Amino acid sequence: MGHSEHKRAARPGDLTEFLAEMRHLELLRTQGVLTRQEYSRARRQSFLAWLLAHNPELLTGRGRRKNCSPA
Repeated sequence: MGHSEHKRAARPGDLTEFLAEMRHLELLRTQGVLTRQEYSRARRQSFLAWLLAHNPELLTGRGRRKNCSPA
């Protein structure tokens, strides 16, 4: 298990951990370890993990209105 995976598994909803993960990914990209595409994918996955940890209803669909129409 990699360093970032361990942090995410330990506290997926902690904002401080999320921001540290973003800084780490940026460092890897600037060092040439990650391509731009790999960096974007990793950022997206980290953000979604953080978002779902704070909003589990997004995963289950609970709280979604059935007849949503633009205002």
